[in-house]
Amino acid sequence: LVGALLAGNIRPARGLFSSPSHRLRAPPLSHVSTPADDGRRAALLCAFAVLTGAPLPAAAVSPPLPLVSASGRESKLRSRLGVRVLSVCRIMDELQRDIFEGRWDLVEEYPTQLRSFIPVLTAYTNTAFPDDEIDADTKVKQRYEVGRFFGSLNKLKKATDRKDFDAAFRAYADMALSYDCYLRTGILYQYEDVPTEKYFIDVDDVSLTYLDLRRKPAFPGDLILLVSGPDKGR
Repeated sequence: LVGALLAGNIRPARGLFSSPSHRLRAPPLSHVSTPADDGRRAALLCAFAVLTGAPLPAAAVSPPLPLVSASGRESKLRSRLGVRVLSVCRIMDELQRDIFEGRWDLVEEYPTQLRSFIPVLTAYTNTAFPDDEIDADTKVKQRYEVGRFFGSLNKLKKATDRKDFDAAFRAYADMALSYDCYLRTGILYQYEDVPTEKYFIDVDDVSLTYLDLRRKPAFPGDLILLVSGPDKGR
């Protein structure tokens, strides 16, 4: 999971969905809501807004995650469909870079490419969570996020036709939020989501190492450092 530039501070590294921590291991199987859930969606959009100086929208709070059946708790990371769903991470990284570089000739090709994943996302939801009763909430949540993702993709296409950077930027941010939530509800996170704020209670903020955004602007692919919130220090 990418964090947020909550205080506008960064340090160089990799793409939005390709940080090393995003590939470590499968998440805990418990679906108990934590404080980190509440700020996760707003955190991603906050990160994009800081990069461009855009005003921050109202924070979007994720609802508690639904329960899943025993079959739904089995590892999804090694399944063929799970691997294909995760391949969207690379496409999102490339799309982010092309938007920020203003490569409209390349950005206009992404809607067609991403729409080809509709059957994959739908099939994963139906096969990974087969119980129509216990898994019903999970299916609804995933289908909702798929709808939001492709709705935002349509906005991206319109923004690309107009070469409107601000609109394209916000459409991509909404796509990233929905895709992130789809991965989480689909048990496709590849690292253990443990709040780290408690480890920095007695740590002075001046000891955190990062670059001043005012002196060195952020670029797509830069690693970000969280300086407040439940994921502080990550």
